[in-house]
Amino acid sequence: MESLFFNTPTQRYKTTKLFRSDDEYLTKIDISNGIFFYDTSLKKPQSIQLKNLDRMVMIPVIKQGSLTIQNHAQETTQRLQSNSITIYCSSRQNFSLIIQGEIFILFIADFFLKQYLSFNPNEPIDFLYNKIQGELSLEQINQQPIDALSLYIIEKIRHTKEDRDMHSIRCMHRIIELIIHRLSLLDMIDEGIKPEEPKVIY
Repeated sequence: MESLFFNTPTQRYKTTKLFRSDDEYLTKIDISNGIFFYDTSLKKPQSIQLKNLDRMVMIPVIKQGSLTIQNHAQETTQRLQSNSITIYCSSRQNFSLIIQGEIFILFIADFFLKQYLSFNPNEPIDFLYNKIQGELSLEQINQQPIDALSLYIIEKIRHTKEDRDMHSIRCMHRIIELIIHRLSLLDMIDEGIKPEEPKVIY
């Protein structure tokens, strides 16, 4: 079973066109051995099969259209609609991603997150890293509407190829900017409330 990661042995910015027809496209872009993303603009649905043992965080951004995630391991289906950003954790995949519309899906490996651990369980990166060390097929952590800053950063990521040089480092910088922005919106603070305290307050 091949990993989704470790696919850039000779270059750090690798574009793979999975589908192209007129003004429709489905492209995979590897930025490093720990990060890649799908960039799509599709009028008709296209399916991607993910059957791997990768510990990772997946962040689909649905600008227009829809993304359906068929989780064959749990026999569940989730449908994400326009104007949403969702954060998922997964340590083993058996999915079908059915993509239609203008969609950006970021994949972050656990060994990339490990570089930035603070050993504070209330830090978002530590929380996500620890979550994917367990055995879980797919767990939704957070979902929010798309904000203007996220859209702006994603547009910069998508158009990195148009820069004259240093595509890999420019794209990595922008992706880290997006990760910082999105994870800063997660509320991971443990208030230390005991299970019986809400009953007492009530």
